[in-house]
Amino acid sequence: SHYDFSVSSKTTDLNLSLEMVPFPINNLKYDIEYASRRLQIQDFSMSLDAGTVSAKGDVFFDEDEPDVNLKLIFDRAE
Repeated sequence: SHYDFSVSSKTTDLNLSLEMVPFPINNLKYDIEYASRRLQIQDFSMSLDAGTVSAKGDVFFDEDEPDVNLKLIFDRAE
């Protein structure tokens, strides 16, 4: 059996420095929601030292293995 819950989170212009990540994460922006065993990424983007990374899509957790349907964009990202 599984627990049924939902959560949503959103932010704009968040800057992070993490010990385990060798580069700073700047201008982090995301809008994500989890409900009914589905993770929806409405918007996700961040700036790296050079370029940006963005993602959008869904991850379904209905089966043993997640069903990942994401569109990733690397724009001059290094």
